Amino acid sequence: MSRRLLNLKGCRFGRLTAIRRAPNSANGRARWVCQCSCKDQTIVTVFQGSLRAGHTKSCGCIQREIVRRRICKLNKHQHGLNSPRHKHGFSRSGKQKQVPEYKAWTSMFERCSNPRTPSYKNYGAIGVSVCRRWRRKHGFQHFLACVGSKPTPKNLYSLGRFLDSGNYEPGNCCWMTRAEQEAERKGRRAMMALRKFHSTLNLPKRRKRGQREKANADRGAGRNGEQNCTLFSHGVSR
Repeated sequence: MSRRLLNLKGCRFGRLTAIRRAPNSANGRARWVCQCSCKDQTIVTVFQGSLRAGHTKSCGCIQREIVRRRICKLNKHQHGLNSPRHKHGFSRSGKQKQVPEYKAWTSMFERCSNPRTPSYKNYGAIGVSVCRRWRRKHGFQHFLACVGSKPTPKNLYSLGRFLDSGNYEPGNCCWMTRAEQEAERKGRRAMMALRKFHSTLNLPKRRKRGQREKANADRGAGRNGEQNCTLFSHGVSR
């Protein structure tokens, strides 16, 4: 069955306007070259089906704006702080790709605060949050000062947490490879298994310092009482 060829030239889909046909993909799917109406006038190639179904409506600028608004809302309503609006040179738009460190910073907010993000169930839903200093004004600079720039090659590293637990905060995050993150997850599972094993042993809880001193004093008084009883039973007075 042959696929229907449509002339979408000049048609508008969200912020995208179809300009001309592009070569079909490797599996024969029709594609169109489109221009976005954003300030950068970005040219992108989009599948015909995605345009007609409404799955693709921009060059990606809409998603960046949504992320920006969510970060502002999180800072304003939950913490009473304005999101950073300064120029730090790491956030880029249009044909220039975002610097990996800045992309990791925004993704960290998404998985901790956006319930629609697929990975939210593993982070925000179980209480993982981002420290206040990284959320407030100049938060990205504080974040970068704590974790540093990505090692090279940058595509092999992502932001990870020690033992894959705790919040995103200074001292608990660093750049890790996939193998290193998997090792942290295994270490966390081993620690949880050890705690579960200890809980099955019914070991006595460790007493605090004051409780230990009181117990030792009571034990010493008990020994002295036993000695006195023994001496008096033999007719010896101290």
